[in-house]
Amino acid sequence: MNVAGTSINANSLQDGKASAMLHCLQGNTRCSNKVRATSFSVKCGGTDQVSAAGIKFDDDSETLEAASLYTSANSQWAVSSTGIFISNPNGPQYIAQTDSQIMETLESELYKTARISPSTLRYYGLGLKNGKYNVELHFAEIQMDDSRSWRGLGRRLFDVYIQGKRVLQDFNIQEEAGGSKRALVKRFEANVTNTIMDIHFFWAGRGTCCIPFQSTYGPLVSAIHVSQVSDGVGSSKRDKKRIGILVGIAFGSATGLVIISSIFYLWWTKESPGHMRVLTDSPRMGSFKPMQIHSPKSIRM
Repeated sequence: MNVAGTSINANSLQDGKASAMLHCLQGNTRCSNKVRATSFSVKCGGTDQVSAAGIKFDDDSETLEAASLYTSANSQWAVSSTGIFISNPNGPQYIAQTDSQIMETLESELYKTARISPSTLRYYGLGLKNGKYNVELHFAEIQMDDSRSWRGLGRRLFDVYIQGKRVLQDFNIQEEAGGSKRALVKRFEANVTNTIMDIHFFWAGRGTCCIPFQSTYGPLVSAIHVSQVSDGVGSSKRDKKRIGILVGIAFGSATGLVIISSIFYLWWTKESPGHMRVLTDSPRMGSFKPMQIHSPKSIRM
């Protein structure tokens, strides 16, 4: 057990700290972590590592049991696992690892270990500031082969939920990555409204179970990186301000168009040749000609 963190299993559920953590994750109480973080990163199934981009992935090498919950040393995240691998020749294994080089990435070491589970695997971000977040999930199939022999017939299928919403169904790492031991990153956006991020990997009973050896199934994840995109409150205010500016611009443009149209109309009516000109001056002297009256001819009887 990693003494830097806190591990909760069936034997410690009556412990005060364990009970408080469970109530926190269930939303019954606020988490004790007063520091509101905007990100967390986990090296699933392995020791801490700093990526080339400067991201520090925390240690997640704690040995979990059939039903257990582990909280990180900095109390920024937690992981829980449930279920038992049946007839596993290597014993109860909840971490997968390989010495092979991982392709399609410059961070090969990040994918050489992974957290696995026979049923359900959940990661929680704790004490996060509310707002919108980017969620990066790193995968590489390091247990199943992609050879042409019978060992390449295995299929790992599982679902992924983020904040209770299913974002991946019957997800096959090997198929999407184009083979085994190839890195794959899936990116999503999610909102945090109660300071907790919930990422749930769930095996729904589909796929194979025993290739290349017994108990080769269930969700698998290599690393997780979650970072805030925008503050929910701040972004709301900015959106309202932006809408106000757009409305003002639209109103000003409409007013200007009306004024320009009015000016054009007045100019057009003034210069239009279709209107008759009415004379109001009196007729000039000499221009009037008297009317001649002819007498009627005499009528003969």
